[in-house]
Amino acid sequence: MVTSAAGSRARAVPQWRWLTVLATCACLVGLDALVVSPLAPRITHEVGAPPRVGGLLVTAYALAYLVAGPVFGPLSDRWGRTRLMTLGLAVFAAGTAATGFGTNFIVLLGFRVLSGVGAAMLVPAILAHVSGQVQPRRRGAAIGVIVGAMMGASVAGVPAGAFLAGAVSWHWTFWGIGIAAAALLGPLARLVPGGAPTAAAGDAPIRAALGDAAVVYTLLCTFLWTAGLQGMFANAGLFYADNFGLSTGAVGLALAGGGAMSVAGNVCGGRLADAVGGRRVVAVATLVAAASVLAFSLSTGSLVAAVAVQVVWGGAVGLGQSALTTLAGTLRPQARGTVLALNSSLQYGGMMAGTAAAAALLQADSPFWAVGALCSVCSALVFPVVTVLLPVTTDSDPS
Repeated sequence: MVTSAAGSRARAVPQWRWLTVLATCACLVGLDALVVSPLAPRITHEVGAPPRVGGLLVTAYALAYLVAGPVFGPLSDRWGRTRLMTLGLAVFAAGTAATGFGTNFIVLLGFRVLSGVGAAMLVPAILAHVSGQVQPRRRGAAIGVIVGAMMGASVAGVPAGAFLAGAVSWHWTFWGIGIAAAALLGPLARLVPGGAPTAAAGDAPIRAALGDAAVVYTLLCTFLWTAGLQGMFANAGLFYADNFGLSTGAVGLALAGGGAMSVAGNVCGGRLADAVGGRRVVAVATLVAAASVLAFSLSTGSLVAAVAVQVVWGGAVGLGQSALTTLAGTLRPQARGTVLALNSSLQYGGMMAGTAAAAALLQADSPFWAVGALCSVCSALVFPVVTVLLPVTTDSDPS
């Protein structure tokens, strides 16, 4: 529901305008995370690092998000969403722009950590804000727009960033994202409606959230889901380069098809979650994702087949991602920022675990199908959790 404190400002600014601002912020965060995949081979080559450790650039970002999320989620409940969104966007812009100045792999990892901290402030606060401001019957659709915007960065943003890296330098890719993020600070302050804090200073929102079985099982689903996605996606650039000899720009184009389907899946997944419930959407999506990620890793003999399977995989990932996020947004309304921060934190925890495990396999000269099998198992494990362990009442939200 729209809070009374935010009522006058929410009426003054049409919902589509402030939702567009927040979706653009989310898109830049998604671009910052996703663009590393096609750029990793070029970055590691330029800074003199082994090519197969490029996935650690994603791992460092994810680790920072994992640690920072539970800190800033309760703060958004107590301090207010817009304040934290503004601070997070500023930190994110600074960390991403600084990445463009990196000339040493260890320094680059440090800048990725700073970007991850900023994203950990920004994205959960955005999701909590949208979940609280939009009516429950349309919440899934709005969440789908935000999550779709994050994943949509791979449609045009990642190829554009990869092209810019190939035409000029990968440094300019990160400078461009940082500048664009800084430019959004003004619209964020002017257009996004404020909201009153939902938790008192003496509350213990993390303890309350983790005492709820529905929250715990949803977080487990999120962790497994993201590990299954990112373990392979973070190394998709290397997959295409090793098996088909694609350049950095061509890798970006190869990833675009899956990104487009992921955007469509996110939008549709949010709407389907509103209509039939998030649990059903996730249950179907997880089986398709498990099968398609394994098929992708085995598609080493045909570029057309690899891209086609990735498109199916991207669609399934989008459906499940928005439905899972919508589910998390329905849990414990008074601590919504905390729950969504924990959910986002576990997303990046899954990203860290998936990319680290995949990097270990590749460093040991394992074939790509071993990474695909690992990611497929992670995705498939979501099915029994969401269909058997997650309470049926999870899809309802009285707020």
